[in-house]
Amino acid sequence: MYPKHVDVSTLDSDDLVELRDGRKIYIVPDDDMDRVDVFDVQGAPIGAFHFAMIQDADDSYWHHLTWQYLDAQDGYRRCGIGQKVLEIAIELWDTRITAGESDGNKSSLGDHLQGDGVPFVARMREKGLIARSSYDPAPEARWDED
Repeated sequence: MYPKHVDVSTLDSDDLVELRDGRKIYIVPDDDMDRVDVFDVQGAPIGAFHFAMIQDADDSYWHHLTWQYLDAQDGYRRCGIGQKVLEIAIELWDTRITAGESDGNKSSLGDHLQGDGVPFVARMREKGLIARSSYDPAPEARWDED
């Protein structure tokens, strides 16, 4: 499920972002609002974030993170890509993000936290980018504050 190599001339220049270390990458949300692909400046895949869009009875919705990986190439983990992906998804899709728990079980959506996902989700919850619980789509996090 890794994204395929892309011709960067087909990518939107607005999707080009700079990392903390000065490197540039493309963060490309798809139009179906269920995936964000990440590429280097040559168009080689770095990874992707997959989401399930969940709708409430009141027609509100949010996105549940079901799979994330940034290991298609070495050297792109722990450099701020994941946080940028979440910030872009929240702003562009006007949504909230939830994620699974680190309890060793897969949820009904097929997600579970393992490896780097555990500390990543914990840190993003601290920053208010991911809800505190996948069972609480309206978390205490202050979504509207800048």
